[in-house]
Amino acid sequence: MRQENREKYGMHIKKALSLYGLHNPGEKTLVEKFFSLLESAPRCFYKDFYKGHFTGSALVSDATLSKVAMIHHKKLGKWVQMGGHADGNPDLLAVALKEVREESGLRSFTRVYENIFDLDIHHIPETEYEPEHYHYDVRYLFLSRGEGVITNSEESYEAR
Repeated sequence: MRQENREKYGMHIKKALSLYGLHNPGEKTLVEKFFSLLESAPRCFYKDFYKGHFTGSALVSDATLSKVAMIHHKKLGKWVQMGGHADGNPDLLAVALKEVREESGLRSFTRVYENIFDLDIHHIPETEYEPEHYHYDVRYLFLSRGEGVITNSEESYEAR
């Protein structure tokens, strides 16, 4: 990603985190941790930055808000929402959408909420390929327009 785009989306994530903090005052400490990583670690959008790195994910619901698409993640061994590593891209909304399409086969969405829907920092255990670390997950909420069939990816045992 070109430097000017990186700066543009870096400003976008700062604004989005600020708005999230305003609407979720009980999560002030969590928001501060996201800002701390963003401001102190230039490589925070790369998965090989093991002090912690940003990920983008999406909660995708059906139109009735009664079902949410999930994957049974191979590496983690549990059911999670779709998402993944930024791979250097600070546009975490784009990251979340790319991951949903790759991990589910779903193609068309309506964004329910204009800002970040949820934030979470979660522990990723050590594997033979990487040390333990933390994902600073930025989550967005979407409704599926029903286009596409949920399919399995190589990263999951199952998708529903």
